[in-house]
Amino acid sequence: MVRVAHALVITVLLFLSLAPLQTISYTRAWPGSITIRDALNRTIVLEGPPRRVASLSPAITETIFMLGAQDRLVAADSYSMSTGFMNISGYCRSHGVVDVGGYWNVSVEKILGAEPDVVFADAGAHRGLLRVFEDNNLTVIYFHGGAARSVDDVYGDIRLAAEALGVGDDRAAAVIGDIERMIDEAHSVVERTGLRGKRVVVVIDASNAIWVAGRGTFIDDVLDRIGLVNAVGEKGWVSMNPEQLAAASPDIYVLLKPVSPRDLEEKGVDLSGVVVAEANETLTDELSRPGPRIGYGALGLAQLLAAAQGGGGEQGGAEPGFTLYALLVSLIIAAALLYAFLARRVASEG
Repeated sequence: MVRVAHALVITVLLFLSLAPLQTISYTRAWPGSITIRDALNRTIVLEGPPRRVASLSPAITETIFMLGAQDRLVAADSYSMSTGFMNISGYCRSHGVVDVGGYWNVSVEKILGAEPDVVFADAGAHRGLLRVFEDNNLTVIYFHGGAARSVDDVYGDIRLAAEALGVGDDRAAAVIGDIERMIDEAHSVVERTGLRGKRVVVVIDASNAIWVAGRGTFIDDVLDRIGLVNAVGEKGWVSMNPEQLAAASPDIYVLLKPVSPRDLEEKGVDLSGVVVAEANETLTDELSRPGPRIGYGALGLAQLLAAAQGGGGEQGGAEPGFTLYALLVSLIIAAALLYAFLARRVASEG
């Protein structure tokens, strides 16, 4: 028995040493400068992997973490600084990452103060800052971000980040592969629960006007990939009135936080006869951030709608964190305790 426990300890330690934890950085050797083409079709020449990166959107920050390059992060937007996913907020606080302000109103002065080698910006929110960045001699790479029109654009952003950071292409492929598997699983949930072909309106804001995800957005592509139909015919992020929403004939309203049914009803939207599914904060982030969590968003959405129509399921996929690591550590501790117990028992019997 002592030998069995000893073997278990060794086996678990070996498995732990081989487990691909999120904090591992895969930096490739650069033969020299490389040329990168960003989402604005600009050409950027990098002389080597950047060691100091400023990220201006939470989706980009999450991508950096998923690629294992968080040690490069020196500045980030306020939404990133408060993100619990992968303990990003805790990491940023403990490592002195500079908060450069909100996604829509970043502070160029604070970015300059962080002295980044490169700025990762969002084409949807920061395109208008390009001249300011250039005037301040900041090297900036634009990602599709909020301007992403499809899940493929999200994949392009992940590959772009991997290339710019000098991490292994295999790591980007692994992240994309995980997204694909979750989208496939979400499609299976939709098929299994009779949701295929349901007409959906995703409401992203109702603080003033009612804003929804139209055609040609990454959310529209997510709906299509999992077997749902976007009831909104207009393209882009669209403001719609109650009459237009009624004309869209949705079967389901998906409300992202902080939108509530009362918000819509107060604006005159008739919710009778339709399913209303309210996303929690986690699912809202997963669906509204065009980054590596989009697969969790797709699966979480399918589960939410299945539950809303009585088919069971919970919101959100099982997001990565340190679950595997914690399990392995627990196994090591258990094996070590068993080994110690058996060793004492053998000694006492001898």
